[in-house]
Amino acid sequence: MEEIGGRGELHLYQGAGHGFFNAESHRTLVIPEVDRFLESLDFIVTSEADQYK
Repeated sequence: MEEIGGRGELHLYQGAGHGFFNAESHRTLVIPEVDRFLESLDFIVTSEADQYK
């Protein structure tokens, strides 16, 4: 993936099974990490102030 300019990140959550983020209680842990990753790739803008840079 890196050879073609792609990037990935792995975040491990000890004791969490596949799809654990589907539970609302875990979503608050995962969504901010997803947002940070997508923002780092310029796929999304999470702050209105950042939209006008």
